[in-house]
Amino acid sequence: MLRIFIIFVFSIFVVSCSTSFVPNYKGLTSNTREPYALDSSFYKENIRHKVITAANYRIKKQYAEAAVELQEIYLFDKEPAIAYSIASNMISLNKIELAKYYIEEALSKDSSFIPAYELLSEAYLAERKLSKAIEIINFVQSIDYKIEREFDLAYAYEFINPNKSIEKYEFLYKKYPESRIEDRLLFLYDKTNQTDKKLNILKTKFLANPSNPEATKVLFSFWISKGDVNEALTFVFQHENQINNDDLVLIYGASSQKILSGGKKCNPNILDTLLSKFDIRFTNDWQIYIQGFYLASEHQRNEYEKQFLAMIERFSDKKQDVFLEIAIFFQKKNRYIDAENLLKHYYTSFSDDFRYPFLLGLNYIYQKKDNHAIGWLFKALDINSNSADIWVNIGIIYDRENKADSAEFAYKNALGIDINHALANNNYAYSLATLGKDLRKALEMSQIAIQKEPSNSAYLDTYGWVLFKLKQYDTAIENILKSIKVGGAGPEVYEHLGDIYKDIGKIDDAKRAYEVGVKLYPTNAELLKKLKKVS
Repeated sequence: MLRIFIIFVFSIFVVSCSTSFVPNYKGLTSNTREPYALDSSFYKENIRHKVITAANYRIKKQYAEAAVELQEIYLFDKEPAIAYSIASNMISLNKIELAKYYIEEALSKDSSFIPAYELLSEAYLAERKLSKAIEIINFVQSIDYKIEREFDLAYAYEFINPNKSIEKYEFLYKKYPESRIEDRLLFLYDKTNQTDKKLNILKTKFLANPSNPEATKVLFSFWISKGDVNEALTFVFQHENQINNDDLVLIYGASSQKILSGGKKCNPNILDTLLSKFDIRFTNDWQIYIQGFYLASEHQRNEYEKQFLAMIERFSDKKQDVFLEIAIFFQKKNRYIDAENLLKHYYTSFSDDFRYPFLLGLNYIYQKKDNHAIGWLFKALDINSNSADIWVNIGIIYDRENKADSAEFAYKNALGIDINHALANNNYAYSLATLGKDLRKALEMSQIAIQKEPSNSAYLDTYGWVLFKLKQYDTAIENILKSIKVGGAGPEVYEHLGDIYKDIGKIDDAKRAYEVGVKLYPTNAELLKKLKKVS
């Protein structure tokens, strides 16, 4: 019967990993033996040759060949170390059931064989039988504690008890502050929504090497997106001198976007400090001044707004898109005078860009100054006659002036350029429905608009109004109500709803529709007049 042999030839078969299976704990005492290896000198010549051959196969990762050599030895000698070595190769071949068979064989001969238990835990890990793997590792730790096995436990717990895994990794991280443990902790902190703990690790990595752009990017992209922008910016201000300008541009830009998009309100002092940071250092990345401009405008920092607008003009190389963007921003904020002044100023520099007169036309439409708007729209048309948008807005003006033929001409021109233009189809359909002509054509155009923008309240209203004219009352009411439900319904939607109810004799429903409209739009003359008639 073979005994214990200690030599280097088969030390490579001894593996310390993690997985599990039901072990035989009997016979395992505190006086555990050293891990097994095979001593080729103990064998007869032919067997020693197979041991060496198997070892060479193992080194070359030819696990099947190694297993065959060892199995031939095992036919003659049931030494636990041989069974263990066969099992190790079987695990490398992902033949887990065979591996467990040979591990059981080894443990049946020597129930105190710790390496076999370790290999068994590795087999269970491979099978994702994590509870069994943990059971075996904990058992072996209670007999022969080794810090290395804590890594296996931490890994196994990841899948069944993330908080327990974090506890293990945190313990290990204190002893071995290595990147592999950091990575697992960062993953698990994400998984368990432990933002503060993740931030602490990311800050530690950043402070260890602030000039590392990757560490900087990971920290602040996470912090700004998931954390408190006030806290993040305070930290940036403290370490600004350690961060290069390229990274600062990204950090300040992302912070600005976070503040502009809402979320936790930015502290006024931190906001002012941030705005003060957008200085001459960033002339090569002048787009950051646009972020500063938007921030200042949104938070009524008028002096900063003027300052950033001047810096944009100074460093933008007169890029016309920039000023168009700012003009549109002014229009969204109903700052029509500011938009007009900006557009007129730069129209002289970019007189060949139709978008300047076009936006000026829109600016006057928003203010209901149609006599000014029409002139600017035709100037835009002189520069670009192939714009459906220009023709649609000309049509809108003619509609408002009750010039039906001119409006129809404009919408037809728009559709001649883009037959699927949503607004052109919608407006033309509404005009035809109001006139009560070509209703089938109006229905088709309204359907095109709805297909393009199914949640557009105005388009749903038009569709309902066309259906009403076609006397499809139930479907008409359904779409008018849907128009109200999606939000953004204007006073005419409630007027239309009341008109349909009134037309089919549902006076009480008509009255309620007008009442809701008046409540929302108390100065609307048409709603007030119609409510009075049904009251």
